[in-house]
Amino acid sequence: RAIGRGRPAVRVAALLLTLSRRNRSEGRDPYVIDDAADCFEVADYVGLSVNDLGVVLAEFKEQGALGLTSSGALCIVDINALEDVANGQATALKLVAVQEGVHPGYD
Repeated sequence: RAIGRGRPAVRVAALLLTLSRRNRSEGRDPYVIDDAADCFEVADYVGLSVNDLGVVLAEFKEQGALGLTSSGALCIVDINALEDVANGQATALKLVAVQEGVHPGYD
C-alpha cells in the first residue's frame, strides 16, 4: 500500500505540517508534535475513524516519515516527504532508512 494515495493520507500529512509550522512560529521544535489533542478529536478533524487515523500514522512511520520520541510524541523524520504527500505529489514515500527517533533538529 502506498502512502500518499487517497485523501486520508493527504489530510493527515497536511495536519501534521500545519502543527509543525505552528510549533516553529511559537519557537518550539517543528519536528516534534506533542500536542495534547485527543486522538478522537484529531480523527474527527481529518474526517477519519480513530482506526483509520492509526493506520495512516502507522504507514507514515513504517515508511520512515514519522517516528516517536522517548516521551511518545510524534516526531517528523522526513518533512519533505510529508509535504509531497500533502501536495498530492507522492504516490509512495521513497525514504532513506533512519534511526527511530532521530531527525534533523532533534536531539
